[in-house]
Amino acid sequence: MGELTADVEHHWVPLDRIKSGSYALISESAQSDTAVVFVHGFLGDASGTWLNFQEMIDSCRMTYPGWAMCDAFFFHYSSFRQSITDSAEELISFVRAVFPNPPGWIFSVPQPFRELRALLVLRLRMRRYKRLVLVGHSEGAVVIRRAVVLEYKRKNGGTPILDAKLALFAPAHLGFTPSGWVGACLATGRVEAIAMMILASSPSFVEMKDKAFLEQIRQDTNAFLQESPDLSGLRARVLFGRGERIVVRGEYTRDFPEMPEPNQDHVSICKPRTGYERPLRFVLELP
Repeated sequence: MGELTADVEHHWVPLDRIKSGSYALISESAQSDTAVVFVHGFLGDASGTWLNFQEMIDSCRMTYPGWAMCDAFFFHYSSFRQSITDSAEELISFVRAVFPNPPGWIFSVPQPFRELRALLVLRLRMRRYKRLVLVGHSEGAVVIRRAVVLEYKRKNGGTPILDAKLALFAPAHLGFTPSGWVGACLATGRVEAIAMMILASSPSFVEMKDKAFLEQIRQDTNAFLQESPDLSGLRARVLFGRGERIVVRGEYTRDFPEMPEPNQDHVSICKPRTGYERPLRFVLELP
């Protein structure tokens, strides 16, 4: 396995033709058989939220050779301006566009060549994916779980999302709890009023405050799991940091909770870096 992955790298490909602001890191390995789709959270974006994944899946490839077998897709959506259901619908469309048969053009990667002052094209081998992993942070986890519920209710035979593996960082699927420094910042009279007025204009923020909406997603997921216990998309692996102060630390009844990470909070939990490589392992540690 080490010889196979020693020289494998990933190449950045914009996916604006599929979803504006989204992009992919495509492996050079012709044996890549897994699509990993990353879904950012509230006020996040497809690049900043997943800081260092773009570099570390290659720089740490000898330690985590499984990444050579994965193509990483970073999905962008309007986390503030649209509802969670609309974002879930966009995620469903995005997944259908790249899994299991991604479009051929993403395997033709432009490569600048300074000596010739030209743009060469690196042609990677096309592939058909066998596995799908959905990775969500905060609101992104709610978007994923809503997408799973929608696909199940539609009874779409063979829909890939229902068979996906879910890895959720600090999911907001049980709501949020402004406390610690966040609560202190908001609890300052006029600042709180202005902040809440702005946030109240966000459909997704209102929905994450609505315990009934989140509870319906949870109840639907649990009910569908009773009907179809073999569907992996109805269960998730869940990872929180001990310093979590933004969302409720909890999981669905049949989820797989991980031991919380020391010295990590809501923002840092999903960002691999020197001294904290757990996110690289967490995404690939499938139940």
